Formats: sequence, structure tokens, C-alpha cells
Amino acid sequence: MDERAQRVRAYVRSLQSKGVLPWASGAFGIEPMPGGERHQLFKVRWQEHPPGTHRAVVVRLNVIARDKERRKSHREARVLVFLEGRRSAPRLYDLDDSRHYFPEPAMCLAYIEGHCRNLSALPLPHITALGRTIGQLHRLDTSPLDKDGDAPTDLGQYLIHHVEAGINARVPTGDMVLPEGLSERCWQAHRRVCMAMLHGFNDHLFDADEPLSLLHGDLISPNIVWHANTPTLIDWEDTRVGDPAEEVAYFFTETQCDTQRRQAFWHGYSSQYRDEFPLRTTDVVQKLRCRHPGRPGRWQRGAHCW
Repeated sequence: MDERAQRVRAYVRSLQSKGVLPWASGAFGIEPMPGGERHQLFKVRWQEHPPGTHRAVVVRLNVIARDKERRKSHREARVLVFLEGRRSAPRLYDLDDSRHYFPEPAMCLAYIEGHCRNLSALPLPHITALGRTIGQLHRLDTSPLDKDGDAPTDLGQYLIHHVEAGINARVPTGDMVLPEGLSERCWQAHRRVCMAMLHGFNDHLFDADEPLSLLHGDLISPNIVWHANTPTLIDWEDTRVGDPAEEVAYFFTETQCDTQRRQAFWHGYSSQYRDEFPLRTTDVVQKLRCRHPGRPGRWQRGAHCW
């Protein structure tokens, strides 16, 4: 067992002793899971009675030592606590940022039984179920999450804030110098973003009084676990309060949804709005799609503001 696994064992034992995992007792096994470039994952499993049954948690370790990653972990934890009891997200048992067991933040989460599926090949009923889950998420009252006084409060502010943050994240800082030819490409992208913003304001896409919504922030195949026909969203590190049209547009982009699949998604999504069909969200997504005909998968990335 490597050093990190040993630290995971000590961390889980501490959670047991503190009663954070009241159902966990006795010995447990630890096995590594695929975690990507930013995290290392361990599945911790207890054998229970009757024989053959078990319960498990996932311990997720941050492996990037940056203040930004630490802030994202705390924001994700706050959202997971907010979503506790809902099937759309795993339960958070603990966030450890004490640096006693790990140098970077670690989370202990409920293990979700199921598997990931290619979103581009989902059957229509699954698309509808996912639309229903996203609609439920976007309908939540986000006021309990409004802890940042500088956070955007309306669609227009969110657009400007989001685009500014996106540009700043991609512009070199300090003494860094862009390679030859890349500087012009950056300015071209900047101009495209500004033009997309102007088009959006000119079309009055951000004048509505519609409230901002809680977004998952990264709806891709590895971040959705399916148990039968029910999706659970995992990896909420990019979650934020923002424009719901951005989330839908991103999903349509990543899955290259055709008309039939979009209709299946809207059927599930709109079912959560009762008599208040999200006309603005559908209008924004449709206008953005028409603005770049024949270029599926690129209009959202090019504008980078929806």
C-alpha cells in the first residue's frame, strides 16, 4: 500500500471514530479508482451483513497545489451540502482541509453505484431523464448560496463577469511571453468574445428578470453516473450560480444533439417548470445555434460566454 493509500486509511478511521460514518464498522478495503489529472480517487468498502452486501465511500484527493483549486473544493462542498437529500448529487460526508492527512483538500463522498455512458449515444428516455434532472437543478432557489458580495446578481452582470474571468484565465501573467503567432490568435478570440457579447445584448438576451440558476458546470459523460435510467451528477468542482442557458448550450454542444434529442431533453427539462416554460433559455440556445450554422460544437466554445 502506497503512502497516499495509508493516509486515506488513517483519514477514514478518524471519520469512523468521530461518527461521521455511523454505519461503518470493522475492517475495510481500499482500492484506487481512475481520477484524472486533478484528483486521485480511492474507493473504501466495508463488508456488511448479510454476506455479499457492502457499503462504500469515495475519498477524493486534490493533487494540484493551487489556491484556486482549494477555493473550488470549498465551493463544491458548500453546494453538495446544499443539495443533500437530492438524487442529483452524491452525499458529502466530509471535507478535510486541515492538512493533517493530506497537503491539499480531500473529500469523503458517498459511492454511487452505476456506470457512465456516452452522452452522444444515450437513448431518448435517458436524455429526457437528464433534462428533468437539470431542470430540477436550475429551478432551485440559490439564495442560501449567495455568500459572496461580489458575485453577479443578474444575467448581464454574470455575462460580463464570466467572460472577464475566462479571458483573465487565458492571458499570461508576470514575465510570461506568448509564443510567436499565438498573440494574434488570442486577440482574435478576444474580438470574437466581444462581438458575441454585443450580439447578445443587442438581441436583449440578458435583459430578462429571470433569476440565475445553480449550474453543475461540466456536463460531460464521465461526470454523470447512471443507475438504471436515473442520472447522478458527480464532480461538482466547476459548479457556480449562473445563466441556465449556458449549461444547456454546453450540453447540446458536447453531445452534438440533433433535433429529436434536443426535443427529448426539453421535454424533461420543461416538466420541472409547470406552467412557466423557460422561454428565455430556449430562445438563447436557439439564437446562438443559428448564429453559427454548420459548425456544431464550436459556437459555444467560440463565444465562451454561454
